[in-house]
Amino acid sequence: MDENERLSIHSQVQQKLNDEKRKAMNQLAGVPDETPSPFVENGKQLPPTKNYTDISDASVHQIKEVVGDAFTAGAIGQMNEPTVQIGIKQNAQKAIKTEVNRIGNRLAKDEQDAVYDANAEACKDYGINKAVPTWQVKLMKAGDAVWFCIYWVFGTLVICPINVFAKGLRAFIKRGWVVVALAVLIWLLIVLSPLIGIWISKLVAWGSAAGA
Repeated sequence: MDENERLSIHSQVQQKLNDEKRKAMNQLAGVPDETPSPFVENGKQLPPTKNYTDISDASVHQIKEVVGDAFTAGAIGQMNEPTVQIGIKQNAQKAIKTEVNRIGNRLAKDEQDAVYDANAEACKDYGINKAVPTWQVKLMKAGDAVWFCIYWVFGTLVICPINVFAKGLRAFIKRGWVVVALAVLIWLLIVLSPLIGIWISKLVAWGSAAGA
C-alpha cells in the first residue's frame, strides 16, 4: 500500500467517523440525516480505488494504524468534554495528594533513621539493631541513662579503683594475673578498712578487758 492509498483510507475512515458523529447529533436534534456518502460525489458513485478483498498483512497493519490514529484524534477531541475534565481534575487531585503523602512518609522515615543513628548505642543495649519509631528511641535512651547511672555508681566504687591500681602496678609488675590480684586485694583493703578498724577496736577492747 503506497502513501496515496494510505491517505485515501485515512480520509475515508475520518469521514466515516465524522458522519457517524453528525448522524448521532442530528438524531438527538430531530433533524433528518442527509449526510452524503464518502463514495458518492455529485450524485455519482465513485469507483473503488482498489480491491481490498485480498490484501497483505502489512496492509492490514497500516489500516489498523489509520483506524488507531482516527480513534486517537477522537479521544483528543473528547478531552474538552465537561465530564472528562471533571474526571481529570479529580484524578489529578488524587495523584497530587498521593505524591505529597509519599514525600511526607519519606521525610518521616529519614528523621526516624537520623534519630536512631544518634542513639544507636542506647538502642543496641536493648537489642534493637534497626530504626524504630522516634518515641521508642526516646524511651530506650531514658532507660539506658538510668542504668548508666547505676553502672556509674558501681564503676566508681569497684571498676575504676581496680583499673587505677592495676595501671600503677603494671609499671613494675609484668605478670598480668599478679597485677589483677594485687589490685583487687588493695581495693578490698580499702573497702573493708572501716570494718577492719571496727574489728581491731573490738579486739583491743577485749584484750584490755581480759588483762584487767
